[in-house]
Amino acid sequence: MFDVKNKDEKLPDYGRKIHAEYTLIAHFYFLKQLLGNVEKWRFFLDQESGIRAAFISAFHEEVLNHEAETFYVRIDKDFTVDKKRQWVVEAKQTLKVLASSYSGLTANQLRLKLLKQYIAESQEFGQWDDRWVNHPIPSMSEPNKSMCWITSHDEFDEDHVA
Repeated sequence: MFDVKNKDEKLPDYGRKIHAEYTLIAHFYFLKQLLGNVEKWRFFLDQESGIRAAFISAFHEEVLNHEAETFYVRIDKDFTVDKKRQWVVEAKQTLKVLASSYSGLTANQLRLKLLKQYIAESQEFGQWDDRWVNHPIPSMSEPNKSMCWITSHDEFDEDHVA
């Protein structure tokens, strides 16, 4: 919790303490003002409800108009090098199997097909019906990466969503 105090922490002797939630909200409003005239907004956020709420507070109108999209991104960073290699090898094998069934597709088309499959197989869960989708091509620096489209809607075709 942001506001829990212990014997080593106290309020400032002068000035004011700003709650972290207010700072988050101000940050998104500042980004909106700073970046001004853009056609589309796309944010990739750490999975934290305060960040989600701050984004929605600042960009609620843009979300309703489908001008702002946001995603949670989750990456398992604590894998050993061997485990990371295993994830990468398994992904390459999955693509090889897919390539044998769709010999006319390029590597990018195969990745898109796999991602669309993962999206179709994803299920809603949690208080906000989040749908987490594994990234089809892990890397050594980002193994077991997954994303959740927070501002999902049905205005895009499946290729655009993927």
